Amino acid sequence: MSKKEKTMVPFVATHPGVLLMDELKERRMTQSELAKTIDVPAPIINDIIKGKRSINAETAVLLEAALDISAEYWMRLQSQYDIDVANQKERTIQIKKEMEIWDVISKYIPVKILAKRKILTGNRTENIARLKQIFCFEEIEELIENYSRQSSLLTEGLYRKSTKLQIDEVNLFGWKYLAFWVSQQEDIPNSFNEDCESEIIKELNNVFLENSNTLRKIKNTLNRYGVKFIILEKFDKVPVDGFSFWRGDNPTVVLTLRYKDVDKLAFNLMHELAHVFHHLDKDSCDGLINIESDRTDNLEEEANEIACNYLIDNVRWDSFMRTASSMSPHTIQEKIKIFASDNNINPAIVLGRYKKATNIYSIKSSINFNIN
Repeated sequence: MSKKEKTMVPFVATHPGVLLMDELKERRMTQSELAKTIDVPAPIINDIIKGKRSINAETAVLLEAALDISAEYWMRLQSQYDIDVANQKERTIQIKKEMEIWDVISKYIPVKILAKRKILTGNRTENIARLKQIFCFEEIEELIENYSRQSSLLTEGLYRKSTKLQIDEVNLFGWKYLAFWVSQQEDIPNSFNEDCESEIIKELNNVFLENSNTLRKIKNTLNRYGVKFIILEKFDKVPVDGFSFWRGDNPTVVLTLRYKDVDKLAFNLMHELAHVFHHLDKDSCDGLINIESDRTDNLEEEANEIACNYLIDNVRWDSFMRTASSMSPHTIQEKIKIFASDNNINPAIVLGRYKKATNIYSIKSSINFNIN
């Protein structure tokens, strides 16, 4: 029997007493005659026929003896009736429906991770309602459609997928929609000013230079210019650094702090702001996720270039690198500190860019990389 057949529920549950009554009519036997034959009070037979009493094992055995219809048959009828009645109870129907919904949800949403993050509770009814809010669906088909749309984005390159790293697509989908949902909880009074690019970068540079209460000051700065800012821990097998998107009237920048260094924080933030000012479509429902990759598409390459130039333009950087290329590790650190001081830039950002440009990451330094 197929799963569909197993789960079919009749509109009206049929009590075995109905079939017993039909059998007596065919045999032209009265209820009293049957009661006398099997030596039970007549009201018991009448209650069974009216559906007020169940057929128990003893009665089933007596009916077999009187009517030559097996006791197993009568017990199967009674058991099926009890199951049908249970299925038709409102609470049972609701529980079964929720179980079916939860079974599908668990295939497309990382429910264990969300439960571990205390976003879900032990109440399945509440959890389904919460997930409908977070993942923007009413019917389960909408959830499946939203998940399917993500797969097409992977082939279009809006997600940079590494061939060296395992990426869990369900976890990625869950993280993205959690970011959307957290953004919706943020309420900032200021509208986005698309002409404020240089002002934002200048203020953020001062925040990184000071490096004190840095994350709070980043948030305050971006919020004043109408940009939402969220720190959201990454999910397992989702090596994401940042995410930028439009939802409502404000762009949102999400960072994971996968690497807790101020230079990486600065670069990832600048990368997402480059998307905000140069690539994001306000009418888009998705956005751009920055995932570790062994390749980059055109948008990511452009965002990387813009991010580098936000704090140190290419003219100044090229001039610095021409004089720094032949210096020893000790000398280059002193040169970096002087360059950073002359240009009012956190020296960790300069050293971080130098390491990336030269592919030399083993330099030991007294420069503080901590996010304070």
